[in-house]
Amino acid sequence: MTLDLKTPSDIYQRVNDELARITQSLNTPSTDPALNLAQQDARELLREQQTALAAQLEALQANAEWNTFTIAVATRRAAVARGGYRP
Repeated sequence: MTLDLKTPSDIYQRVNDELARITQSLNTPSTDPALNLAQQDARELLREQQTALAAQLEALQANAEWNTFTIAVATRRAAVARGGYRP
């Protein structure tokens, strides 16, 4: 599968679309009450993650450099040193 992601905005939209697709796929009812409960729990967790991700993506999008897209990974030690690590 090839993705046509030319700008950071394309990437942000793709991530949001995939979360929405996954959440929607959990709406299929089942005859198994345990499965229905598990799907409900998963939907709630995904919605929480989707809300948190949307806020983070909004902040990233506001600060994005539109000519390039870089994903930085900080180590825990570096994050602690900057005072930004929260377990």
